[in-house]
Amino acid sequence: MFKNQYFIFLSLLTFFACANMGAGPTGGPKDEKAPIMQIDESTENFQTNFKKQDIELVFNEYVDLKDVFKEVIISPPLQKRWNLTKKLKTVKFEFDENEELRPDATYTINFGASVADYTAGNKVDDLRFVFSTGDFIDSMEVSGNIFNALTGKPEKDVLLLLFDNLADSVVRTEKPFYFARTDVKGDYKIQNVKADTFKVFAIKDEGQQYFFDSETELIGFPDSMITLTNPKEIIPPISIFLERPSVRLTPPKNKQFGRIALKFNQEPYDVKVTHEDIGQNVFYENEQDSIIVWYDQADTSSWNIFVEQGDEFRDTFLVMPPEKDIFLKNDSLKRADVRKAEFIRVNPTKEVRISFNHPIEKVDTNLVILLLDSIPTGKVPKLEIKEKELIIKHRWIEDSSYQLVVLPNAVTDMFQMQNQDTIKQAYNILAKKAFGDLLLRVTDLDSSQHYVINLYIKNNTNLVESVPVSGITLYEKNYKTIPAGQYIIEVITDRNKNGRWDTGNYDNQSQPEALISKKLDALRENWELKGELSLKLERNE
Repeated sequence: MFKNQYFIFLSLLTFFACANMGAGPTGGPKDEKAPIMQIDESTENFQTNFKKQDIELVFNEYVDLKDVFKEVIISPPLQKRWNLTKKLKTVKFEFDENEELRPDATYTINFGASVADYTAGNKVDDLRFVFSTGDFIDSMEVSGNIFNALTGKPEKDVLLLLFDNLADSVVRTEKPFYFARTDVKGDYKIQNVKADTFKVFAIKDEGQQYFFDSETELIGFPDSMITLTNPKEIIPPISIFLERPSVRLTPPKNKQFGRIALKFNQEPYDVKVTHEDIGQNVFYENEQDSIIVWYDQADTSSWNIFVEQGDEFRDTFLVMPPEKDIFLKNDSLKRADVRKAEFIRVNPTKEVRISFNHPIEKVDTNLVILLLDSIPTGKVPKLEIKEKELIIKHRWIEDSSYQLVVLPNAVTDMFQMQNQDTIKQAYNILAKKAFGDLLLRVTDLDSSQHYVINLYIKNNTNLVESVPVSGITLYEKNYKTIPAGQYIIEVITDRNKNGRWDTGNYDNQSQPEALISKKLDALRENWELKGELSLKLERNE
């Protein structure tokens, strides 16, 4: 028995040794060749009078499938869910048994990058299967580019849809006749298109439903339909955008006396808020996506707030004030912008501000002291009130340290509350050489157009200044003593003259307002930068 076990062991050892020897040396040139389709063994491509059947594509090596439902595009789109499988060297496309193909239509199955070799992952490029249910294969081609209206950059994975039904409602009710998806450059191409007139629509359809059914989807469209007369038709660039959503308002709560927050689903640019006048004191404050209604009244009489936005939105809210005495007992006027830094760095050409938690009504200048290097300046700084802010303007001395002291009872709010604590804030006044100058020029303006010129620092949310201009072809401004950093210039063609960028709307057939931006060279300290934006050059890029 021992001999038999020994014999088996030697046999296994010999087997594995031979297997290792047969494996050959590792390494060698990397396989970079994609699988090649064997035409003679595959279902005939470019068939006419095609009858629904399984389509088999046979390759010269084992294949794999990747991201099938993202990569494979079928145009016109099928109504039922299809199936794509692989077995060894064969890729098999199966129609749903209930699928009905359109008569006299040319279909294209574009496999994208879904087919690759099994071992190295080399993808098959430009793999398409084309067939016609009619007597001939349509041969026209449509191409173009899609970009984001806000960023100006190409937009990937946008569906370009062509409808032979020209009704405006078709984008919400029917699947397109043809479609394609943009690549990383925003480019798309649809081949084997019939000669016809089409409605064109672009959508970033996250659900892949081919319908415009959500206000959160990016959309775009040209100004007119296209009629294909050229073998290769190029559609002008299409900008995609988010439509402005319908205004919605979260019902406010009356939990706190004196303050009601009207919170919207967007910045309430065009929202008008009024109130029923019963002799109360009312102050409105815009705060990002909200309008804050501050009020003061002697009793608890109820009154109404009216909210409207043109013909789109109207609502009424009843204000039932809680007890004022409880509010006065539990609340107080205090500083809202408490800083962690012991010193605040200040541009010598700018004012400083202190924010409070309630709207300010008045300030006693005798109770506000300004110290220079711990010594009273002997001068009362110029004080201004703006909503909830106390603004301090002064001719600062460069490279100096100041301290602002706001004594108790110096500031009075709309409820006649006064600050009970002393407020102290130290400032380091920087030298002008720590800043830079920017000479800005915007050229090639159309004197018949209205524009908004925005200057940002660091990113497109940190606005330095917004300037409306019209009737000129050249805009120039010298920004003196501004922080060093990266600036962005933005020019909006303000068609409706409301001072901001407006998006488009499909139902109104309105395009988004043209917006061009340019990142300027970085501004360095103690330096003058010349920044220029040419509308003509930027449009041609």
